[in-house]
Amino acid sequence: MKFFSYILIVFFFMIPTYADIYYCIEDSKTGFDTQQNFKIERFQTKKFSAKIDLINKDLVSNDIYFSKNKKNKSCNLDRIENTLYCMNSFGQAFSFNTETYRFFLASVFNKNGLKDDATISYGKCEKF
Repeated sequence: MKFFSYILIVFFFMIPTYADIYYCIEDSKTGFDTQQNFKIERFQTKKFSAKIDLINKDLVSNDIYFSKNKKNKSCNLDRIENTLYCMNSFGQAFSFNTETYRFFLASVFNKNGLKDDATISYGKCEKF
């Protein structure tokens, strides 16, 4: 039994992981304030961390509503432009340039009884 446990532990740590953790900071954020008749506004910028996996074309960041659940999101890697594009079912769109670490983040959740503001931001990430 100890041998079997040992094999499981060794196997678990041998599974390759391709994701890198990035710390991202928005430089500027603008959009439409839905409560003010879609008045154009500047919004408070934020910082967030993101787990980006270029091999498996995946993005995980609870800070920007990209969960581990792959059913609620879709990512595509453009190898010519070196950019990962992701969108989820909550209206979040994220693009990340793998050479410059520049990103764009858009929030365009569009539902009846709209209360969320529509925004777009840009910034830079750095690898942890």
